[in-house]
Amino acid sequence: MQLEDGIAYVANVGRSLNDPGGSGSLADVPRQYVQAVVQAAEMCPGECIFIEIDAEIDASAQRLLDLARI
Repeated sequence: MQLEDGIAYVANVGRSLNDPGGSGSLADVPRQYVQAVVQAAEMCPGECIFIEIDAEIDASAQRLLDLARI
């Protein structure tokens, strides 16, 4: 979601999470969207999309994240 300042922020349920670098910018990603989030992080020209892995992430999602690092 892009705000008035021209910067794009994480959006969760239609609400902007604009706490750059803080826990207020974290959004839970449903499993069906993990691959899309990984692709967005890879394609981000500013390299400003970071993915934090939850300890309960399933093996298939973990493999996608591992492949993205290669």
